Amino acid sequence: MLLLNELIAVFNDLLSPANIRFLHNIINCFYCVQKDITVRSLSRYSEYSTRSFFRFLRTNVDWVSLRIALVQKFVINSDDDRVYILALDETVEGKSRKRTYGISKFFSSTLDKVVDGVSFSAISLIDTTRAVSYMLGVGQLIYTDKDRARILAQKEQKKEAKKRQEAGQAKPKGRKKGSKNKTEEEPDNPSFRTFKSLLDEVMSKLKPVKLTLCYFVADSAFAALHHVREVQKHGLHLISKMACNTALHKARPKKRGNGMTEGERYDLYNLDDAYLKETRDEGDKTIKVYQIQALNPSLKGVLLNVVVILCISKAGEKKGIKILFCTDLGLSYDLVEKYYSLRFQIEFDFDDAKHRFGLSSFKNYKEQNVTNFVNMIFFMCTYNKIALEKERKNSGNENLSVNDLKIIQNYRFIAKSVINKVKKCPDLIFNSAFWNNYNPEISINRA
Repeated sequence: MLLLNELIAVFNDLLSPANIRFLHNIINCFYCVQKDITVRSLSRYSEYSTRSFFRFLRTNVDWVSLRIALVQKFVINSDDDRVYILALDETVEGKSRKRTYGISKFFSSTLDKVVDGVSFSAISLIDTTRAVSYMLGVGQLIYTDKDRARILAQKEQKKEAKKRQEAGQAKPKGRKKGSKNKTEEEPDNPSFRTFKSLLDEVMSKLKPVKLTLCYFVADSAFAALHHVREVQKHGLHLISKMACNTALHKARPKKRGNGMTEGERYDLYNLDDAYLKETRDEGDKTIKVYQIQALNPSLKGVLLNVVVILCISKAGEKKGIKILFCTDLGLSYDLVEKYYSLRFQIEFDFDDAKHRFGLSSFKNYKEQNVTNFVNMIFFMCTYNKIALEKERKNSGNENLSVNDLKIIQNYRFIAKSVINKVKKCPDLIFNSAFWNNYNPEISINRA
């Protein structure tokens, strides 16, 4: 665990001394709570009252700067040549009733259905050498009235289309009278708005930090033109994934003007051996890796560095395909594959946030309280990576886990309570009646 004076040295310019002491106390409380983590369960193990917790949650805290300062102090070494990448993903957590700020209907990939809950978009910094993710920024997806009206209109269109199909009517040709030509406007939806604002905030605060950062990794949901443009605006290259039936074309010069246009379409299942980079056997399958440069109709004018991973059974019957791409044409196929696979490290942060630090159990309702408590949870994900590494080094046990750290911290709290109980009269510890009358200090403090 990091000592209070270490936190003061890191956060001295970002928080007041009183808030740093409070944050240090909260960190210890997060490790002590064994079940549902809420404000009240944290206050059982705290020196502060429940009201002090709510007072802290109403303050404005720059959580992105706090996480970056923590990583800059204990992780990033300006002398080494480690390469870092940024990874983005979204998570959904189910919530009941309607009081929680931002609650709406979101698709949960874990449950494979739409649920009532809250959704958060997160950006983490991944050390490609050690394959460790450090959470930097978190933003909540919020539906506006305009979003709800658009979704309602889409539902009505689907109902009308279903009625036409049942009646055997053909879809009207052409477009509606008075409709205008579509322009390439930015998507106006919660996911893109959160992605854009979060990326701007993280990149602006990462500028003073000296590190090798060139790539931004996201899953196929972010393989769109406007996402590519936003990433390139910050001097980064996007690495992402495409659907297995994606149309990829050879690039050829335009007949008029500069630039490239779409030529012959690639047959991704029967690529020429000139594009073959690697063949390897994995169990009863043969993996062939190809690298090509291609254009995609949905990413207009963006020449892509595409890595096609073809999976063939030994019998030669079943075929599976995975298509990765990068906007950096000079990146080798093995690094494209490696960096995209490292994106999964952010899922471990989500797992820690949900099952160990309270994302599944928080009960805050107001906007500021939800924002601060959720950011505090993801702050713990970043802090935990650093504290766990320190504890492993001190104990000499490289297999120490987060759950072990929670148990250790809980025992330390109990030991501290015992010492505080007997320090005025040490003879009490030898009295067997003492243990029957001992009550740990885990009650909720009065406001």
